[in-house]
Amino acid sequence: MTAYYPDSIPSYPTLANGVDYVLAEHQNTKRDEIVAIATELGTNPKTITDATTPTATPDDVAQYLDMVATQLKAILGESNWYSTPRANLFNLANTRIHGARLIWNSVNSLSVDIGSCYAENGDFINITGTLTASSLSLSNSTWYHIYVYLNSGVPAMEVVTTAPVAWKGSAYSKKDDTSRRYVGSVKTNSSGEVINFLMSGNQISYRANSIVSPLRVLNGGSATSETTIDASGIVPVTARIAILRIFNGATSAGFFITGTSDDGITISSTVGVTITGLGSTTVCPHPLDASRALTYLYSTTPSGGAAVAYVDVYGYILER
Repeated sequence: MTAYYPDSIPSYPTLANGVDYVLAEHQNTKRDEIVAIATELGTNPKTITDATTPTATPDDVAQYLDMVATQLKAILGESNWYSTPRANLFNLANTRIHGARLIWNSVNSLSVDIGSCYAENGDFINITGTLTASSLSLSNSTWYHIYVYLNSGVPAMEVVTTAPVAWKGSAYSKKDDTSRRYVGSVKTNSSGEVINFLMSGNQISYRANSIVSPLRVLNGGSATSETTIDASGIVPVTARIAILRIFNGATSAGFFITGTSDDGITISSTVGVTITGLGSTTVCPHPLDASRALTYLYSTTPSGGAAVAYVDVYGYILER
């Protein structure tokens, strides 16, 4: 007779001594089910091979386990399926920030939008409603850094001058406090007001007058030898790429050439990270060195027109 398993779970009649007769059918049915189970399990199901090409219809459990082991080895990138993985799913995911966008509300109010992230200490911070810090009393021309954390299990934010430190990958934590996850930085102007900005992804775009300090980082430059432009007053410690507007006011002579102290090239009249021609403007993402600085020189003494150059910071790309 046909076995019930694996299409369904078999059932057997309960026999009583001195009442029921044991028939061949009773024994044969159990035998058939045992054979069906063995067939479904396959041969030596505990002996795993991780070199079986997966298919949608494995012949038995043994082959299914072989296919799973093969896939697992490929996912782990290890020599076999049972090797200790170099990373686990938590470690792969725990540096990611989902949402948690920093929002400028006013000159003394900031918010962190809904989102989620892990802190370095392992806390999972699930922000289900916008967090806001308002009526902030901030110092003039100062960097402030925003962190999220759990306050008795409830997501909260803080705005402090304590700078972030690198945790892992592009993630940052508050210095000496692994419960605080860094989400962004803001700079105040000379009146202690937060400079207006818009965050999109990991890019900050300033919504402020870019032709005055602190957004103007070079005001009338004319050097013909490599000279440093310090952007640390408007680009935070967590950013190495600034969005720049470069204007070369020279119209008769002098190309404006930029680089960084660690660019691996010697900028010259024809070589640089950017080269801005006579009377021209360049808007671009520009690398910065670890001090958040770039360098420039004129290819020759600038002349004609304004005969000087200007560099303004429109924004930056940060790591968090």
